[in-house]
Amino acid sequence: MKINSLHIISFALLLLPTHRLESSSNQIDNVIIRRSIDESSRMVIAQKIIDNLAKEKFEAVRADFAGVLKQQLSPQNIKDVWLSTTAQLGRFEKVVATRTAVIQGYNQVISRCKFESDVINIEVTFNEDDKVFGLFLKP
Repeated sequence: MKINSLHIISFALLLLPTHRLESSSNQIDNVIIRRSIDESSRMVIAQKIIDNLAKEKFEAVRADFAGVLKQQLSPQNIKDVWLSTTAQLGRFEKVVATRTAVIQGYNQVISRCKFESDVINIEVTFNEDDKVFGLFLKP
């Protein structure tokens, strides 16, 4: 079963933050500081997002979103897409497989999800600060 483009949440915002390091009298500009979490932690975040979708806790889905994505993707937007998806595919049943990938330099967790009538991927993409900046529902 195909999911039309309205059922894909995709705010792939390429945020490349730079931060400043400051000491008592010195300042170093343009030093990129990256907080990096491990692959298993990203998988936990992705699973938490899926669990919150299944429980229809749409505000909680946004807990690990990057700031701009959180501003642009409201709980109501998420609810509308999720309810439309479950109307087409039936009730969410379970995650059947999970894998990780690096796409264009960004870490991604791809979860194969079983619904009553079909299987789709839920993809969660992380920025350099390991905040979610892409959430995709794909056939």
